[in-house]
Amino acid sequence: MTAKRIVLATIGSLGDLHPFIATGKALQARGASVLLAVPQSYQEKTRMAGLETCSILPSFEALGVALGVSPEEASRRIMWSPDFLFRHVMLPALSESTRVLDQAATGADMIVGSMFATCAALVAEKRGIPYAPVLLQPLAFISPRDPPRTADFFAMARYPASGLALSWNRLCRKLVHAELNRRFGPAIDRVRAENGLGPSDMAPGFESEVKPALQLALYPRLLGPDDDEVTRGALFTGYTRFDSETGAEPELDAGTQEFLASGPPPVAFTLGTLAVFAPGRFFAEARAAAATTGRRAILIGEPAGAEAVSDEQVLSRPYLPYSLVFPRCAAIVHQGGIGTTGRALIAGKPQIVVPHMADQADNGARVERLGCGRVMRVRQFRGKQVAAVLDEMLAGTAMTARAAEVAQLIGNADGAGAAADAILAALK
Repeated sequence: MTAKRIVLATIGSLGDLHPFIATGKALQARGASVLLAVPQSYQEKTRMAGLETCSILPSFEALGVALGVSPEEASRRIMWSPDFLFRHVMLPALSESTRVLDQAATGADMIVGSMFATCAALVAEKRGIPYAPVLLQPLAFISPRDPPRTADFFAMARYPASGLALSWNRLCRKLVHAELNRRFGPAIDRVRAENGLGPSDMAPGFESEVKPALQLALYPRLLGPDDDEVTRGALFTGYTRFDSETGAEPELDAGTQEFLASGPPPVAFTLGTLAVFAPGRFFAEARAAAATTGRRAILIGEPAGAEAVSDEQVLSRPYLPYSLVFPRCAAIVHQGGIGTTGRALIAGKPQIVVPHMADQADNGARVERLGCGRVMRVRQFRGKQVAAVLDEMLAGTAMTARAAEVAQLIGNADGAGAAADAILAALK
């Protein structure tokens, strides 16, 4: 029997990339032929992971050149404005992204795409082949009953919405879709016309015109949303487990191993892979919190500079695989990106979530609702306040026990394997 050809497509941070690499490797292990379409910046890592790849978005460096700013400034603007992301990053590249993916999809049996990889749905529709959208975070469902807890959805009534509140939230969801379609629909329709497709009411982040062959949510059901109306039919696979820096098997350098073994469990501080471009005083305040509490700390992603000096109490590294570090920490302080949040939940450690952008506030609210952590606003993130929250969290046993309990509920599910099995089963 001929091997199935599966094309995967994703854009975003490492929290978007890593689940797709894991799923691609799982499909490959089951005999499928796999191509993973990614931003140019991630092609080398994808190749190192053993997957065929193509580029559907320029690198951050190229984006910065096109906009006349540094890659760091481009990242900051993406963080601060979803409108900027759509208007200046995604949509200008959509025509070329669609062309490249269309060529790469020759002979494909299915296209699997992330929420913002709009080209994936377009190419699947053009070619008339099955399409599977992948949702990586609860916010992606835009649930009326259990709505996102972010500034963009401030008008929606909070969970659990029922009665008039539920009706109001359904209306809000429609209005958000209509507004995004008004802003960005014409640009999408121009690319649709280039590919022989008629106009649509497509909007970034919402359902495509194509009826999906299956819908995959690559995280545990318990993280939410609690809403059968929008999640019906979705397969919650549990978390995928890939987090290598290079694409090869993850490992810790000797200095990090020695630090972890030389004293009590430290507190990990990290901003993931996008918020780290606009860290503000996050790492300086992290060092101040460590000094105030007397606790050891690991700073992951701290920019190079005068302050980024490791000593007996604080270790600083540009990148570490969370899967090898978080389980050996006392607590994790992070930005709330879905990849980082997932790793902290798997590790079973209490968390402080400091949201910077997009879905991070919603992820933090759900961690707090699970009883596994606390949310702090960026403007509250000062050494003494962080120290006080850490002391409160770690002095008692309730939150530590609850975090361990949630980790047990999540278990060792092979999210990538479940996704791969579902993709192949849908093609039988």
